[in-house]
Amino acid sequence: RMMATVSELSMYQATAMKLTAQKEDLEGALEGAMNNADEGLPPTEDAEMDFQRSIAIEQQKASDRSAAQLRREEEAILASDATRTTAEPRVNAYIPDGGYGVPKAYGSKAPFMPTTLGANMRHIRKPNPKPIDF
Repeated sequence: RMMATVSELSMYQATAMKLTAQKEDLEGALEGAMNNADEGLPPTEDAEMDFQRSIAIEQQKASDRSAAQLRREEEAILASDATRTTAEPRVNAYIPDGGYGVPKAYGSKAPFMPTTLGANMRHIRKPNPKPIDF
């Protein structure tokens, strides 16, 4: 029974020594932070990075809020139209430089927009023309 009491006492002593060392470390860190604050520096090295990170997060949230507001406004505008389309918007008329500025349709000079190639194009060989010798 005496051995158990002695071992328990040694465990308490070890815990007390460890906690005392932790307390001294924290007091030293606090003193250094207070000295840095008196000199106008950030309290710790990590404090400046944490501060910059929090500022960046706040700016990102603000930009996300403004983008969401823009998106809601655009959706409200699009929702007011009767038709919905997934086609790319294109200009179907242009205003010429000279004259009265009346819009003209493209007519036969519509811009060329090629279609996307299909999956079976991988089986088709590219042309390899033979050079012509004279």
